[in-house]
This record gives sequence, structure tokens and C-alpha cells, in this order.
Amino acid sequence: MGFKLPGRSIQSGTSGHSSALKMVSSPAKQKAYGGDGKTWSQAQKDSGGTLNETTKGQRAYEKEMKAKDPKWNKREDNKWKKTQNKINASVGSKKVYDTTKEITNKMVDRDGDGVKDTKVKRGIGSNKGNTLTTTEKSKENANISIQNDVIKKAKSDKKEATTTEEKNTAKTTRDKAQGEKGEIRSGRDNAKTGTVVSRFLGKRKAKRNQKQIERRERVKDDGVGSPAKDKDSDTKTGKTTKKFTSLGGPGGQRKLEKMEKMVPLKPIAKTPDQFQERKPKYSKKSFVRGK
Repeated sequence: MGFKLPGRSIQSGTSGHSSALKMVSSPAKQKAYGGDGKTWSQAQKDSGGTLNETTKGQRAYEKEMKAKDPKWNKREDNKWKKTQNKINASVGSKKVYDTTKEITNKMVDRDGDGVKDTKVKRGIGSNKGNTLTTTEKSKENANISIQNDVIKKAKSDKKEATTTEEKNTAKTTRDKAQGEKGEIRSGRDNAKTGTVVSRFLGKRKAKRNQKQIERRERVKDDGVGSPAKDKDSDTKTGKTTKKFTSLGGPGGQRKLEKMEKMVPLKPIAKTPDQFQERKPKYSKKSFVRGK
């Protein structure tokens, strides 16, 4: 979770002392302790800007629990382990705490007497070699939880946004995180995850979010989206009028250009002599009963 200074003795004025001061003054530029070599600032960026807040919450939780019970063991607390797995995943640490005890074995009521007295396994480890292990599932849950934090933060940023650009940026961040969740559940990281149905739904979710991102980018580049009204001033009258610049949707501008190139059809004028009196198709005699 933090950074460790070298264990050797550091005297003032030495090169080791100056290096230590740099580490203390700019910890974000140093490699995250226990990680895969990335700096804390890189880990913060990779986590969607949620790592600092997650770490702060973890420290506050530790302080709260120790105040309640001095003998509290964090490694026996499932909430602490879930949060720590998120931090470890963000910095690239291989350490994963098992957080699946509450879902691997579940008591159910099989005989219908209203008492949950039968223990069953729910997917994890139930079919060795074909399902996720407890460590793999714990890691997957941590990665999904990170994306949930990103989505939550993006929704909050969208509410606080004051410009269209800020709102679209928050929407794109949200869609990327939702797409990443879909990719994880689709079995991208591990083919054994979930079921056939859940993997299919995960892939579909990821594709849908990617299409939303691409559509938003086209709208940004082409200026095409929902029907946009642009103000245009008339040089003759000096009045400001509104005109539609698009028809809506990604192809709105192209449709508008085609319509402008179309030559309007001239109505065919008919003289009174060209109009003929319509003759009845059937005569009255044909409707006489019996004929």
C-alpha cells in the first residue's frame, strides 16, 4: 500500500540522504511497493483515477476497526481483503486474498422443510479444471470492482459537468469501464469464467458500449447528432434565424447533403382538355338481380 525507504543508515549530506528526500517529496514518481514496476501515478491513471480514494478509504477502515477492537485481524476481514485486492490489482501486485468463502459454499433448503441444511458449491472449484479457482475468482471480482468504482465516479462527474464536452468525456469513461466489465465477464482474461450464457452476455455488453463510444466520437468529429439548431444571421434583414444543420443520427449529415443535391420534380400541368371524364366500370344493368 505504501512505499519503503532503504533500510540502511542515511546520513545528512550523503547521496543516499538526497535520494531519500526525493522519494519522500515525490512518492508518485517512485515505483509502487509490491507492484510490477509501475509508479503510483501510473497505477492511479490505470485505475481510472480511483486508486487514491480506495487507498484512503482502506486506511480509514483499518483505523476504525482497530479502534473498535485492538485485536482485530485485517486478514480475517473479508471487506478489508476485497479492498486490498483492488489496490493490489491496480499497482500490479500478484498477491490475491481469498474472498470467495461466502459464495463457494452455500446452505440451501433441498428437502423443502424450510431449513437450509444442505451445503452446495456454487461454480467455483466445483468442477476442477473447468471452473475458476478461489484465487482466480477473487482476482476477477477485484478487477470488476475497480471498474464499478470508475463507473460510479464517471456518473458523479457527469452530474457535476457544466459543458457538453465534460459530459461526453464522463459518458465515454463510463462506457469504457462498462465495456471492460463485459470483456472480463466474456472470458477474455480466463476462458473458465462464468457460464456460456454469462460469457455471451458479456461480449454483447462490450460490443454495445464500444458502439456507443464510436458513435460519440463521430458526433464529435462531424458535428452530427440529435437535430441541432444553429443560429444564422440574415445579411439582408439583419435578423437572426434558426436553421437545421443535421437530420439526427450518425448519417444525418450525409442524408442532408444528398437532399441538397436532389433536383426537385416539376409538377405536370394539365389543361382542361387533357382531363377526361371517368366512365363507370359497370353499368346499371349489370347490377340487376339475376343477371
